[in-house]
Amino acid sequence: MSRDHGHVLPGIDTGGSDLGIPLHSPELDTSATAASVSTGSTGGRSPPVPAAALDLPTPITPMQPNVPKVRKASPSPLSGATATSPATNEKVAPVPATAGRSQKYPPAPPFTLPAINAAGGSYTLPMDRPVAIFFYPEALTYGCTKEACSFRDAELDGVEIVGMSRDPLPKLQKFADKEHLKYTLASDEDGKVHQAYGIGKALFGLVPERKTVFIAKGVIRGEHAANVSLNFASHPKFVQEEMKRLQTETKA
Repeated sequence: MSRDHGHVLPGIDTGGSDLGIPLHSPELDTSATAASVSTGSTGGRSPPVPAAALDLPTPITPMQPNVPKVRKASPSPLSGATATSPATNEKVAPVPATAGRSQKYPPAPPFTLPAINAAGGSYTLPMDRPVAIFFYPEALTYGCTKEACSFRDAELDGVEIVGMSRDPLPKLQKFADKEHLKYTLASDEDGKVHQAYGIGKALFGLVPERKTVFIAKGVIRGEHAANVSLNFASHPKFVQEEMKRLQTETKA
């Protein structure tokens, strides 16, 4: 028999456990944990325990919604004002403060090229009448023949039709004779006019882009490209729609 605080505990050896640890050793006191601290002189209150010592999860800060910043638009320069190019620090010509609807359209780059079915064997872009220039990759090819014949057969009154490619004049003459083309075919062999009108590449960069440009009163009023769908008949239809729009604006 052994004693434990005045109580008799039957069947327990007071000599301690088989491990050699006294029965009331702190090692067996399950109430002692890593988080237990002595009250000391704090008046019986335990000091705060760091969250890391208690292995508590770190509080998660709520994510703020990704709201795009709104930029204030810079004021547009006044008409007639002189601007300065930041890249070259050179003065840019002032925008003329003239009235008219053509202010919203970019000017058409002027040019003169050797051409078939043109007076004197050359063609100069006129500034006093509507012109439709269709840029095509190459004469005597399937797609370009379809497009050229679409312009030949379309009813396009009041507008001058000009086909332009980088083919030499002899090839253009053969093209015009074979397909009975009566409108002007201009030859831009060095590609400078193509570049001036922003004609790029099509079919993985293998051929020049197919594009129709509608010009009236010296400005570019519209452009049409159908490189993906290869809808060749859509080009003269685009010109017809532009002519109707121009006539409506003229009457207004």
